[in-house]
Amino acid sequence: PVGKGQSRTFAVRAVLGLRGSLPGASLADALIHNENQELLNEDDEPLIQTLLEDEAEDADELIELLVSSLADERPIVADRAGELLLRLAPASTEAVVDELRTGPAAAEAAYVLSRMADPGTLDALVDALGHGDSRVRAESAAALAELQDPEAVKPLLAATHDRDHSVRIQASRALDQLGTAAVIVGVAALLEPMVQEAVKSAAKAPRQPARRKSQARKSNGGPPAETGPGSTERRPEA
Repeated sequence: PVGKGQSRTFAVRAVLGLRGSLPGASLADALIHNENQELLNEDDEPLIQTLLEDEAEDADELIELLVSSLADERPIVADRAGELLLRLAPASTEAVVDELRTGPAAAEAAYVLSRMADPGTLDALVDALGHGDSRVRAESAAALAELQDPEAVKPLLAATHDRDHSVRIQASRALDQLGTAAVIVGVAALLEPMVQEAVKSAAKAPRQPARRKSQARKSNGGPPAETGPGSTERRPEA
C-alpha cells in the first residue's frame, strides 16, 4: 500500500527493471486490482508511462483486460481501468464503443467515452439513448453533451421525454451544456424537413381563380338628391 514501508518502492523499481520481459496486461492487472481504495496517482505514474510506451506490443490483450475490468464488482477497479483506457485513447476507443453496444459494462463504457469526447463516437452514443438500462441512457446523454455536436440535439430532445426521470434530467442538462447556438442549429435542422414539405405542398396545391371586383357604384355617404318633378327639395333663395 502507498505510504506504508518501502516494499512498494522496491517493487516498482523491480518492475521497471523487468519492463522488457513483463507483459503489459500483467502490469495493468496489478495496477487496477490493487487492494486499496485509491485511484491511480503520481506514485503509479512510472508504471503507467511504461504501459503507454510499450502498449503497441500487446495492445489488444491489454485493452481487452481493461475493458473487461469495467464490469468488476469493485467500483474502484472499474474506475482505474477506465482511467487507463482514457490514457490509451484513441487506440482503446473502438473497444470501449463495442462494450457500450453489446457489453455488460455499458454504463461504465459510456462514462469513459464522455471523458474521451471523441467525435467518432456520436452514432454509438445516440444509439445508446435507446438502451434498456436507464443508467446507460443517462450516461450516454451526458457523453453527448461533451461532444458539443449539434447533431446530438434532436436525439437529446427526444430523451427529455424518456420514461425514466434521471434520463430526462440528464438530457436536459446536456442540452443546456450544448449552448444556445448549438440548440438553434439542431432545432433548425429538425424543422427543415417540415418546412420543405410545406413548400412542396403549397407548390402542388391548385391555384384559386382571382375574384372579380364589384362594379357597383360607390356611395358618397347618402342618397342622391331628388331634382325631378314632385321633388320637395327646396332650392336656396337668391
